[in-house]
Amino acid sequence: MATDPDKVMAFVKEQLKKTPDIATTELFEKAKEVDEGVKQLSLRQFNARFPLQIKRQESLAKGGGRRGPSPSTGRRSGSRRRTSKDTTRREAMRDVLLQFAADLSDAEERRDLVRVLANVDKYVDGAMKAAGR
Repeated sequence: MATDPDKVMAFVKEQLKKTPDIATTELFEKAKEVDEGVKQLSLRQFNARFPLQIKRQESLAKGGGRRGPSPSTGRRSGSRRRTSKDTTRREAMRDVLLQFAADLSDAEERRDLVRVLANVDKYVDGAMKAAGR
């Protein structure tokens, strides 16, 4: 992990501002010179921690990012309104999947990733419970 993540983040932000289409590998190599701790990260980890976060923040600032549900033009045959029970289940399922994603994201080394995947039954059980089964 970077010894000074704020310094690396500022550096990456500056580089992306200068050259928006810079290759991640090139950015990674330059960041290694700024902070020796970056060498401990894989290219994938570096990309997730620095460039992707900056790009996401910029996208959200410009009004991009997640979109809400599209407006409905009317009821389709066979569709029904979502009940509070459906909404609760949906939120519970979403929580399980977000926890799984967060645990995967937190896995810094291969052994951490293996540990998360070895416990996949825990997430499946949570998803089944959220689905009401």
